[in-house]
Amino acid sequence: MGKDNNPSTLKEVVDKLRETHLLVAALVATVAFTAAIAVPGGYKADDKGTVDEGTAILSHNSAFKTFVMTNAMAVVSSLLAIFLHFLSVFIHLKAAESLVLKCILVTDGLTVFTMAAMVVSSSAGSYAVL
Repeated sequence: MGKDNNPSTLKEVVDKLRETHLLVAALVATVAFTAAIAVPGGYKADDKGTVDEGTAILSHNSAFKTFVMTNAMAVVSSLLAIFLHFLSVFIHLKAAESLVLKCILVTDGLTVFTMAAMVVSSSAGSYAVL
């Protein structure tokens, strides 16, 4: 932003950051949700109709459990960040700028947490398969 702290310039920067962070949160939510559906190691396929049919092969592996927990945290926190991004638009219409900036800071923190959870989830999933 430099020396020019013009409110219109600051607003443009904040809006551009919000758009970028919304895109990142949406992409992470998509990847995390896809990873939850296509679990590492696959599913048990049993033609006999037993109770274990359709469960994850690695369900008793601790690294797989870590994958499931951190992936779930990534999905939830990224969806919460997306929700707060949309909510901040409505807050902007009704409330003060300081509340909108606080909302953006929370969404930024959630997005950073989401990316960290994705790293742990990806590592745990790879470790569980190997």
